[in-house]
Amino acid sequence: MAASSSRLTRTLLRPPISALCPRAYNTTTTTSSTAPPPQRRAHIVRPPTYTGTFPRESDHDREVPRRHPRRYPSGEFQRHPKKRATGVSDTIAPKLGPGELDTIYSEELFVFRCDITATQIEAAMVAYPRLRDLGVLKADDISNLARQLHAVARLFRVRHRLQEVSAHIAMLTEDLEAERIPGHPLASVHLMSCMKDLSMFDEANAFWGWLKEQDTNHCDARVYGAAIEVFAYQGVPLPELEDMYQEALERFQTTTLPAVADATGLGVPVMLLQAVITARLFHGDWRAAYEAFDHCMRLYPALTPSRIYELFIYERPVREAYIVFLMACRAGRPPAPAVLTPLMKEVWLKTWDVRALLRLVYNFVGAGGKPESNHLNVLIAALMGSMPRADTDDARALSHTMALIRRLIDAFALLGVKITVATFNTIISLGGQFGRADLVQAGLKQLLSAGLTPNMITYRVLLNTIADLAPPPPPPATTTTTTSSSTPPTPPAADPDDIAQLTEVWGMLVDARRALGASWELQDWQAFTRAALALNQLPFVRSELEAHKFDMEPGLHRAAFDHLAAATNAPRAPRERRHPDPATPLSKTQLEAEVQMLGTIFASPRIRDFAAVPSGELFLLSPSKLPEPLDPAHEARLRRLYDALATPAREGEPETLTPTGYTLPALRWANWLAVNTLLFEAEVAERESMRGFGHEGEGGPGEKGERRGKALGGPDKARAVGYELRFWNEDRAKARIEEVVRMREKGEQGWRGAEMEVRGGLAAGVPVVPGGGAVGRGGVGGRGRVGGKIL
Repeated sequence: MAASSSRLTRTLLRPPISALCPRAYNTTTTTSSTAPPPQRRAHIVRPPTYTGTFPRESDHDREVPRRHPRRYPSGEFQRHPKKRATGVSDTIAPKLGPGELDTIYSEELFVFRCDITATQIEAAMVAYPRLRDLGVLKADDISNLARQLHAVARLFRVRHRLQEVSAHIAMLTEDLEAERIPGHPLASVHLMSCMKDLSMFDEANAFWGWLKEQDTNHCDARVYGAAIEVFAYQGVPLPELEDMYQEALERFQTTTLPAVADATGLGVPVMLLQAVITARLFHGDWRAAYEAFDHCMRLYPALTPSRIYELFIYERPVREAYIVFLMACRAGRPPAPAVLTPLMKEVWLKTWDVRALLRLVYNFVGAGGKPESNHLNVLIAALMGSMPRADTDDARALSHTMALIRRLIDAFALLGVKITVATFNTIISLGGQFGRADLVQAGLKQLLSAGLTPNMITYRVLLNTIADLAPPPPPPATTTTTTSSSTPPTPPAADPDDIAQLTEVWGMLVDARRALGASWELQDWQAFTRAALALNQLPFVRSELEAHKFDMEPGLHRAAFDHLAAATNAPRAPRERRHPDPATPLSKTQLEAEVQMLGTIFASPRIRDFAAVPSGELFLLSPSKLPEPLDPAHEARLRRLYDALATPAREGEPETLTPTGYTLPALRWANWLAVNTLLFEAEVAERESMRGFGHEGEGGPGEKGERRGKALGGPDKARAVGYELRFWNEDRAKARIEEVVRMREKGEQGWRGAEMEVRGGLAAGVPVVPGGGAVGRGGVGGRGRVGGKIL
């Protein structure tokens, strides 16, 4: 999460869409020399994922092509009739139509389609110019080719492959604009998204300028969604992106009125919802983003794409990311394994809650996810971190922890995750960081008993462990006068056993390098220097550098000597041994129960029955800021509000079970409660962030606001802290909720934004901010205002 100061900087530097795309907005292309360049959120790093294909339209259902969309006299776009979508087998599976079988180019066309299906892009692009010139390519061919180009750009992050993909994209866009090949909305979506992933923003802006004026053979609401994401990555202001979203609703909404579609999500393609979520999250408008997310959770409770969940996991604080990840698992749409690893690390660093990590993993696997060795390594680190400190318990705690680790290893092995040397390297490294020699010895013993051979990293880790376990340096001498000729205090003599251990480990590293013919790395000498410095054995390092200088590259030898010189001159500071300090440590019984649950789910061939998980237990994260699970009376009141506020998704929906054990109505109700919790956590996180940065508000500004917050007591404290007094002013809460219900029944504009402001308080029993917040939806768009005030 970016700090508020960096967010403000990006806001000031955001260019308007008209400056990026003059073709679409009829503006001049002259720019000032002082205009800032387009800004992109380069700090957002996401693992490559492929979102799959959505239903597409067949040729015979399309309208007669028109060069430009018609508009009403008022300037509004004419709405296009909705067309039937074909299935995946009609568009992706390589086959020839009745009119293509007896032609002279049938074999070449069939091979071209097979190459696309097999992601043989280079072979397909060799045949593409000839088939294009023959005029035999169909819209589905172009769509599938663009889709596979997008997949290659995401999965193969190699420079020369990306350059080839860029050239192919340029050829396709040029042919589309010249009308040499038929268009397809999904082809436009993939081309725009691919240009976004490759940072081809100038090309994407120019292509959108042409697409915006085309008919539904090239442009629809999904293409608008891809364009919104492209402009969001360039930092275009949120109001302009919201205007694009409204324009897409007005132009392509056929089932409901645009205002109804905006308030309920009915008839809005999921790609468009994903785009507006992206734009709102990038601009910090979290409340509006959760509104669109609430649409997805209600309309597509078991079919929301994983990418939408991932947006919140990457862009929101860790407590919200934790809940969203588990919502994805409960819906049977677990994110990619690469998403789970950084989330586990972040949850551990922020909460020290080993139970939360175990629940993330076994719910991920219970929803159909495939675990990886990185997940096992993080769990092992967390279990070791949950051990008592070295001076409180000893052999029994170590034995208990290693037994749990062995059970984890066995459970992962059931799903094909083999134990590797890296797992034991983690144990050894953490033993040194925690100052526990017994963990280091246990890790080495387990590594050898597993039949594995230590690798280069193992020896390097052992060298760092020697430095971690070495006696701390003596405190600096206090003298009345200091001169430039003063010498640092002489360190105590090292233990001969420690020196022998250093010599032995270094010798094993040298022998392994020689046996494998592996070249030296700077990290080897850095670890060696650190261990020798801790034991006052720097002459040993100098002699080894001289002995191996002909085995090293000259640049590496010079860098190793420079590092040694810097370490010699720098004062040795004592290393702070970190040890996790969880807010609510688990007992042995609780920890064993969680590990047992993980083993049971890993051994089961079935998807987990999430409907059987008690209410309020799934999202529990220490320290909890919410009350215990809802009592029946309060849950009944919430159910009545849900029935009054939630728009029915479908009439007469069958009571079929999802793979995770929910009926669709029950899953919608559970999602509604979860979104309430997310809004509560977001409100708390924003108020804590504002207080931390000394912003104006309930707890600011600066020192004055801090003193005021500490002095508050009674009901006023809820304004400064946010959640300690959860049941303050319950009558006001009921009045606000009833007002939202009346607004919805009367069809007043803004009822949806007012609802999102109220629902955060429902998770804790009352609104977090009595009387409404100081700003609109998230404080950016102001879309939650009704009649000039916040309800």
